[in-house]
Amino acid sequence: MKLSKSIIVTGLLFSSILGGMNVNNVVSYAASNEGANVNETPTKKTVEVEFVGSKDGKIISAPNLAKQDLEVKGENVVDRNSIKIPYNYVLKDVSSVSNNKITVTLDEEMKQFDLKVVDENYQVIDDKKKIDVNMNNLSKSEIAKKLPDYGKSYRLENADNAINIDVENNTVTVQLTTVFVRVSYMYNNEIIGTESIKMPSTHEFGKDDLTKYKEFIVEDKVTAGNNNTVAVNLQNKEVTLSFKGTNSTTIDQDFSSIGKDFELTPKMENLNDLQIKLPENYRLKNAEEPIKIVDGKVQVDVEKTKVIKVNFEVQGNKKTTFPAKNMVIAADATSVKANEVNIPTGYELVNDKDIPFNKDGKSITVSIKKANTNNGSSNHTVNNNQNHSSNQTTPTNKVITKDFKGTVATNPGQYVTLYNAEGKAIAGRRLAGDSNWAADKTMVRDGVKYYRVATNEWVKASDVYEYTVSNAVVETAAGNYKKLFDSKGNIVSNRGLAAGTKWMTDKVALIQGEKMYRVATNEWLKAVDVK
Repeated sequence: MKLSKSIIVTGLLFSSILGGMNVNNVVSYAASNEGANVNETPTKKTVEVEFVGSKDGKIISAPNLAKQDLEVKGENVVDRNSIKIPYNYVLKDVSSVSNNKITVTLDEEMKQFDLKVVDENYQVIDDKKKIDVNMNNLSKSEIAKKLPDYGKSYRLENADNAINIDVENNTVTVQLTTVFVRVSYMYNNEIIGTESIKMPSTHEFGKDDLTKYKEFIVEDKVTAGNNNTVAVNLQNKEVTLSFKGTNSTTIDQDFSSIGKDFELTPKMENLNDLQIKLPENYRLKNAEEPIKIVDGKVQVDVEKTKVIKVNFEVQGNKKTTFPAKNMVIAADATSVKANEVNIPTGYELVNDKDIPFNKDGKSITVSIKKANTNNGSSNHTVNNNQNHSSNQTTPTNKVITKDFKGTVATNPGQYVTLYNAEGKAIAGRRLAGDSNWAADKTMVRDGVKYYRVATNEWVKASDVYEYTVSNAVVETAAGNYKKLFDSKGNIVSNRGLAAGTKWMTDKVALIQGEKMYRVATNEWLKAVDVK
């Protein structure tokens, strides 16, 4: 059965809606199909092919494609897919066969390229789209105009540097820069925290887009300003403290007066910050544990305690005595870890084994000895078992202590172990990550540097960084986006700051020997990248 013109004209209504073919092409196609049987099997026919440009109608020379074996339906309808066209052109229209010839109209020097869009770390954003490229005007700026809209999350900073055209492999690669927003968390008109996060596809943030203080955020949604900053207001939250004893036994009956309707502030980061007055003979089990709110409750682990007497026994010297000290331990303890005992200055443990109770069950005796130290102020023989002269120093067990006045901060994302003056880890005592501490002394023991943050509590220099407080705004220098680093000097792979943007900084530190400004919780900007 043949296609009638009335059927095809009716089909124009659908084709105009679907946008698959313009009216002129449909009419041309209808004319060329008139007389062709849609069910007829196409036959191979050698046809002379003439190529012309769509703009000026000029003949496009392609001698090697002047004769082609094409699939033809009926006498004059050519299957478009069987036509070979010159490189760098796009087929636009095909005439019907006349005198064994056809005319093929081409869009001049248009070619479809695969589009690959990546971020500054070469992570793929989009590799599913194609882009039409005018080969007669192979311009990066023209390609930039045809790029899809990727919302507010990314931007093209410099087309010349960010666009790569691979003609041989028909690929256009575009590197976009991630847009970051500086979030300032406000509590009582004071900034208590900051972070840099990726801009959503719109300028609007919801609580789920933010990573800190979620339980305290006032607004459901906030909008970033033109300078890519946003202020998020925080408020107190009323919670119930759920107290748990050893082995997670509920002991709420002992804490009924302090557990309910507790007002939590955004500044409270760990359980010690709660500043709750526990009943007598109780203490927090993990004071540095971060506060976690689950269904309006904060679980607080506590343990019963008892007080014991600590007696000191100096090895090989019964004349030297020290007054006994009181020590608070867990009520169910059957021994005491040696490194938990605060021993007299200038002495060290004979061994680090657990110390059993004396027969009275209320005291322990700790064996100590004169510390084998050398503070560098004098030279003397330390090892009496070797034939050293009096002006020699021992290369091992050397301890150098110096006065220090400054502040250190623990690296985020981890608890930090505390050590006593002998370099032994203190069980049950840790510092929370991203917490700040005043230090008054430094110590180098066996080549390891420590800062003293309490009477007999030291932290390794590798677990903290020295800093000075800052309250300033820094502006990134011109050029490409600026890399960010964590407090250990590692590159933050999914973050960066655009050139010419301003950021508040609250700390300045030397990290891996380079001066850096802190612009978010664990994001640091090199001083060389600042104007």
